[in-house]
Amino acid sequence: MERNVTIVELMMATGLSRSKILRSLSACPITGQSNAGLGRPSKTFSIAWLAREKQELHRSLMSYRKRQFIEKALAGAEVTVPAKHDRAVQPPAVFNRAIGEGFSNEAIDKALARALLVNHYRKLECRRVKHGQVSRGKLDFITAYNLGPAGLYPDIFKKVGKVSYKTIQRWKSLVDASNGNALELLDARGRHRMGSSVVTDEERKILIAIYLHPNKLQAAETVRLARKKMGEQGITPSCCDGTYLNFLKTFRVNNYADFNFYRGGEKTLNEECAFHVARDYDRIEVGDVIFCDGHIWNQEGINPYTGKKCRLTLITWFDMKSSYPLGWEISPTENTEAITMALYRAILRLGKLPKLAYLDNGKAFRSAFFNKTKDFKQSKIAGLFQLLGMDKIFAWAYHGESKTVERWHKTLGECERRAPSYVGTSIQGKPPRLLRGEKIHRRLYAKVYGDNLPTVEDMHRQLASWVDEYAARPQRGHLKGQSPIDVFESGIGPGFSVEEAARLRMLMMSIEVRKIHRDGIKLPGCESKFYHPDLYGRQQQSAIVRYDSQDRSVAYVYDMENRFICAAEAMNKVHPAAYHLGTDADREELKRQIEMKKSSEKETVGPARAFLEANVMPSVEIRQNALEEKRRLEAARTLLTGADEPKQLPEPLTPDQEREIQRALDEHQAREEGKYGDTPTVKVTHYLSNGCAVHERLPRTADMERYERLQILEARGIELAEKDAAWMSFYEGTPEYGAAKSHFVWHKDQAFMSGWRVVHA
Repeated sequence: MERNVTIVELMMATGLSRSKILRSLSACPITGQSNAGLGRPSKTFSIAWLAREKQELHRSLMSYRKRQFIEKALAGAEVTVPAKHDRAVQPPAVFNRAIGEGFSNEAIDKALARALLVNHYRKLECRRVKHGQVSRGKLDFITAYNLGPAGLYPDIFKKVGKVSYKTIQRWKSLVDASNGNALELLDARGRHRMGSSVVTDEERKILIAIYLHPNKLQAAETVRLARKKMGEQGITPSCCDGTYLNFLKTFRVNNYADFNFYRGGEKTLNEECAFHVARDYDRIEVGDVIFCDGHIWNQEGINPYTGKKCRLTLITWFDMKSSYPLGWEISPTENTEAITMALYRAILRLGKLPKLAYLDNGKAFRSAFFNKTKDFKQSKIAGLFQLLGMDKIFAWAYHGESKTVERWHKTLGECERRAPSYVGTSIQGKPPRLLRGEKIHRRLYAKVYGDNLPTVEDMHRQLASWVDEYAARPQRGHLKGQSPIDVFESGIGPGFSVEEAARLRMLMMSIEVRKIHRDGIKLPGCESKFYHPDLYGRQQQSAIVRYDSQDRSVAYVYDMENRFICAAEAMNKVHPAAYHLGTDADREELKRQIEMKKSSEKETVGPARAFLEANVMPSVEIRQNALEEKRRLEAARTLLTGADEPKQLPEPLTPDQEREIQRALDEHQAREEGKYGDTPTVKVTHYLSNGCAVHERLPRTADMERYERLQILEARGIELAEKDAAWMSFYEGTPEYGAAKSHFVWHKDQAFMSGWRVVHA
């Protein structure tokens, strides 16, 4: 067994510091030096002296060596009792003092400062001094140097610190022995232990396994849990908490890639450790590559479909070359329709078709963005790129740095923070009104803003105004001091022809199948209806409507076979009294809509009138001529028979005769009522009397029905009341009578020819 012990082994056995052990061994004789390492030799002490004088230290040492022996035996290693504890867990660090390998720049600067101090010391030795005053001269030199900032060489003192002339003499010997190599003065103390640890292999495994857990435990928590685990496995911890913490810190530095992968996953590994591929933006032009990504607004707005408060979603197409947002769409959710509409606006703003679309195909993006679309590559938006002649690239999952639009979304926070309904970009960035217990802030917000939240249109205007500010700012990076709008306008396209614009509408605008009503077409989320004269007469048809959800001024209408019908305009509501109380614009709008209405009516009335004159009126005239001929023949027959010759008046009737005639009339009336059954009759005395049921009922009937009844009475020769006759004259001047005049003419003829009976009571 080894009969000597080093200070380091005593430190490991007792857990005491180096200074305390040195004080305990102040009377112990030094038996030699151990130079197993490459650094400064370590002193060794006699174990026999410890057994006699320091029994407590001796017991701790023996217990420590026994524990090391048992652990190695259980591990199956070669069992030998080492002279000192084997610290090496990893191979020792390689260093070469002669060339400075393995030393920091700070250590090399310190060695050069020592060499400079040695040179000044040499100059002192070269001076001629009197015999017996050499040592005094060296002491004076050291004393003047050790004065620090006020001494001879304050800059050297700042790096080297206080020294003795014996130390300088030793440095001088080292430099002379190496032929003037100043690097021989490098401090190599402890270099042989670099890369090693006093933590045992079992402890290392437990600490690392806990530290790399995905729950991301703190270092102190890892140490506490590791000690508990060691106790369960019967392992006695050999180090203090500080040593374990230093080991974990060193492990993190030396194994940073593994540390990030196990604790943070592939995304963290990519962001923290993976190599970043730099793009050369000078190799592309404006519109060559455009990005698309979604972003949930950090402010509250109104859902256009439900009217409730929500955080809307912004979908942006972004130009790589100019860092300019080409087009966007704001919607309650992320979907392919929103992407298509944003792309449509981006293409119109760009003035040409992009060459390449860069899209995200990550799992989170795909599941939320495309409403359970399993694969974005198989969605309809991917086929749209093929129709437009655009190539596409799908970004790698968890590689947000590949899409420059992600960085722009952070810049967008400036626009969001200007909104009163801002909710913060993170939990820490929330405004006080959204924090717990901030009643004053909530009351102040409710008093100033109330429930006034921005609509989708308001948010579009807000974003457009801020984009103008953003695009005019000079930027660093690949723009090199230029503003995005300057770079963008230098490469903007010439625009699209009428045929190309129509093709874009067919492919990219929002689509709805709507029924055509008499007032036009109603679109979701829009109060106004869209109308065009070409929609007149299609009230029983359905149509395909293509429109821009943001630009609600026009809607393009197609039939169900995708044949273009018209571009319907949004019809504004008119002033109820435009000519009297409205403005000139109100009167012009009313005039325009009335002219549109009349022109539409003429399309039907004009052809109908021509058909009436060509087909209906000739037959009516023939029938009227036949009736006139019949009346003429009857008049001639009456003239020939002398029926119109005046007759002598009969003699006045006696009262008995009048009663007999009245009785006969009553019997005849009774027989007639039984004969005709339900045939309606009108009693003249009943109508002419002010209190009769007919007279009271007529004003309560509909105008058309009232006029028809009065027509029947008038056609049978019954004299009308003055009020009813005046009403008939008034009604004949109304538009309703003008529209149904032909019907009333026919009804009057039928009244003359019908079986209506008038009974004079």
